[in-house]
Amino acid sequence: IISKLTANITNVFNLNAAQGIQGYGDERPFQSFKTALTNPANTGFRRADAYLAVIIISDEDDFSHSAMTPALESLSGNSYLTDSRIHSVKSYTDWLDSYTNSTETIRNYSVNSITILDQACLDDLNTTFSRRMGTRLGQMADQTGGTKASLCGNFAQSLSLISDSVLALTSSFKLDREPLPETIRVVVNGVAVQQDSNNGWTYEASNWTVNFHGSAIPAADSSININFDPVTVK
Repeated sequence: IISKLTANITNVFNLNAAQGIQGYGDERPFQSFKTALTNPANTGFRRADAYLAVIIISDEDDFSHSAMTPALESLSGNSYLTDSRIHSVKSYTDWLDSYTNSTETIRNYSVNSITILDQACLDDLNTTFSRRMGTRLGQMADQTGGTKASLCGNFAQSLSLISDSVLALTSSFKLDREPLPETIRVVVNGVAVQQDSNNGWTYEASNWTVNFHGSAIPAADSSININFDPVTVK
């Protein structure tokens, strides 16, 4: 475990990160992020008002289940997807909703993946090791508004895509009631922000969301006020 008291912290991090290729194939990234976030050593890791972005990089799928054995990764084909022992994707989105104080319509997190998306990528990789398409990882990304990128693609571009997606999600604010669009007024740190798709804000009627763009994206700890007249009175 790395903490602010860890000596030679860069070397320790590099050692932890360089896990090699001889690891166990029963990969459980969903179970892993839950275990990490609930570990007492990580208490206070996530601020109450912070957005949580999980990024999973894998040439396997998720096999999270409760027992240590057997390894569901060893099951033939895609039978693990319907095996009663495997944890549902929804069980983890429900947990993340609770952990981040989110709802299905307003999520303060996303789970993103860089994995094998198609047969072409699977065929392109070395077949010496067991590899699978990230079916459950893709489902998790879809259910949480995350980004899916290919393990066969350019990592720098994939991480940039994820970064841009997270930035977009953290610069969107869902209103609690449907507004009359022409009455929306946006003020950040006491300064009115103009409606503009490049360096201002726009309103997305399909989900009652105000989105910030370009130089108008509020900095951390900004005071944001969105005033409007509702379509209906409570």
